[in-house]
Amino acid sequence: VELAKKLQRKRDKRAEISDRLLDPRTRQIGASVTKWEKQLAEKEEFRQSQIHAAREDRAVLEELDRITQQIEREHREATREREKLARYHSLNNLSKTARREYFLSDPKRDLSIDMEHLGPSAAQVFAGEFVEDKKATQSEIVRGLKEQELEKEVLLQREAALERAFAELSDLDVKTRIELENREEDSIRAGRRALDEFNCEMQQKRKEKERREREDAETRAKRDVDFHLYQSGLLNESIGTSSDFKGIPLDEKQMIMDWQARQ
Repeated sequence: VELAKKLQRKRDKRAEISDRLLDPRTRQIGASVTKWEKQLAEKEEFRQSQIHAAREDRAVLEELDRITQQIEREHREATREREKLARYHSLNNLSKTARREYFLSDPKRDLSIDMEHLGPSAAQVFAGEFVEDKKATQSEIVRGLKEQELEKEVLLQREAALERAFAELSDLDVKTRIELENREEDSIRAGRRALDEFNCEMQQKRKEKERREREDAETRAKRDVDFHLYQSGLLNESIGTSSDFKGIPLDEKQMIMDWQARQ
């Protein structure tokens, strides 16, 4: 089955190529009208799908907005209903002094009684105004203030210790960085010095090698001259012909002539 499908695909592809080559419009323009229409249809389908998706997204957003507004409206109605029930209970079942609004609107609720201007009634002890309780409250307040001052002092000391530790660490960090930089510079300087020494040594070796090669070349040239003189028979004879100097460089030829002149 797979082989048959593969063969059919090859046949279809070959038929498509044949149609494209046999169609003069396709050969001239480079594309067929059918493909253009197919591409236009695909683009139009894609545009319509985008429009449909945008319409669906807008509908979903509108539905979510409607649900959110409904939830907020129900929440407001529930809050209003609770407030209405609380107000009805407060007006029908509580006295004026027992209502929450009374306590919230009383400006002297948290103030102590001014006993200096009460006259003879100042000797009486009112409920909630015991002197021992006041002294205990004052002592508690004083103790709380002292504890707060002590805590503030401890916090200040701790902050000062942290600042000193941070300053020490910063100083140590700076010194460490300077030491590392100095060591790095010393290492770089030592590396450069070693490289210079190595280059100097290599240069000396190269000069020595060139000198030895030059000496070897001179020795070899002299040996070649002596051998040539011996082979050519120019010793104690005439200068010779040009064939006798064949293969000898010009400077060696001049050397031979000078040597013959000295002889």
